[in-house]
Amino acid sequence: MLRDKLKVNIDFYYSQKSLLEDLFTKEWFLNTQNKMHPAFKRWTLCNTLIAQEGRIQYPEQFEENSQLLGAILLDSFVICAATHGNPVLMKLGSLKLYGDEEVQKKILSRIKNSRQYKDIMTEIYTGSWHVLNGHKITPLEVEKYPDFKVGYPGYLYPVYIECKNLWSSSVTSIRDTIKDANRQLRQAGKCYGVLNLDVSEAVSIGRVTDDELPSSLIMIRNRISNLLSKGLYKSIGTVVLFWNDYIEHGKPPEPFFIVFRRRSIQIDHKEPILKVPKKTPLFKAYSCGFWIIWTPRQL
Repeated sequence: MLRDKLKVNIDFYYSQKSLLEDLFTKEWFLNTQNKMHPAFKRWTLCNTLIAQEGRIQYPEQFEENSQLLGAILLDSFVICAATHGNPVLMKLGSLKLYGDEEVQKKILSRIKNSRQYKDIMTEIYTGSWHVLNGHKITPLEVEKYPDFKVGYPGYLYPVYIECKNLWSSSVTSIRDTIKDANRQLRQAGKCYGVLNLDVSEAVSIGRVTDDELPSSLIMIRNRISNLLSKGLYKSIGTVVLFWNDYIEHGKPPEPFFIVFRRRSIQIDHKEPILKVPKKTPLFKAYSCGFWIIWTPRQL
């Protein structure tokens, strides 16, 4: 049976490739020892789709790479915003505009490490969201301290944010992550403590059809809520969980729209040292999407 291809604007892949090369350098991508790095995989996918003139083989190539495409879109948008570049054109700004010299050194020293790359990206999209929303945010690189200090007008104390990734949904992994974040937030002294926790690696959600929380995410939420109700980890006022998914509007062979989403929920501590004031803007879900046009595949 004749399968077909989905065509996406090829300029998108050129801009993504350029963005990655600006951040990592072209020479870095010529070293095949880096091929397991998430950024190398994105760069390779861009090259593949450029060679295919922007066409994605559907369903096999799209299903295999859908989450990678989503991560490319969502992460590229925030990198551009955080460095004061152009998110619409996917143009990277200057890293010197993001944090002080120590913060910039940390990013450049860690972003090329496969595991630390995800941690750095969580910090960057957290900082970027606050920058875009006009908050006075200061990236920190102080040993054993949280990642950010945020000042909100009229607040008695500053908000400190620690960013982490959850690599496993096990009880032990969740407890250890909460314990570590609590220790770092305690170092900041009198403050409203927030843990931003990206659970994308622990729960690979992928395509969804509605806004209902997946069972795997509910399990993590419940385990965290249980930990925050036992009189422990009281330096954490609230935990913000992040994850990625995507939703399709329409079906082939008609043109259809793919929306990749970075979503979040908030879990408050029952009895923290300081309760984070209600309605404090800590994060709001955002999305990126594109139209995909169905064209016949040549035999």
